[in-house]
Amino acid sequence: MGGPLARPEVGILCQTHVTRRPVPWGRVSTGDLVWVKWVGGPIVATAKVQQYRQMVRCDADTLRSQTKGYALYDIGAYWESLTPAFNAVVVYLAEERWLGRPFHPTARSYGASWVVLEDAASVDAWLGPGRHG
Repeated sequence: MGGPLARPEVGILCQTHVTRRPVPWGRVSTGDLVWVKWVGGPIVATAKVQQYRQMVRCDADTLRSQTKGYALYDIGAYWESLTPAFNAVVVYLAEERWLGRPFHPTARSYGASWVVLEDAASVDAWLGPGRHG
């Protein structure tokens, strides 16, 4: 996510990993609901997947080209932090909705600042009953 910390831009999300395919590789589809959270903290927003790209053995320049027009494109420290080759998922979002009251998920997560939950049972287990967006 790029932009100010109070309400960062949620138009695009990137996940990279050097040795494996990053989550949610193969588990994200157009129209999916994405739950946006602070790393290790509360869920603060939701959005819908507009489209996505999965890239094997990507490099920073290739990934950066996929973020043109978003705040992430101009965050030099992010691009400099990437290794020479990695696998990447880029998710383009629409219908961003900031929650009036952020909440902490039932399950704990220390990694990504967003999550796609595949079914109602996953939503109930991870977020708590009745939070289906």
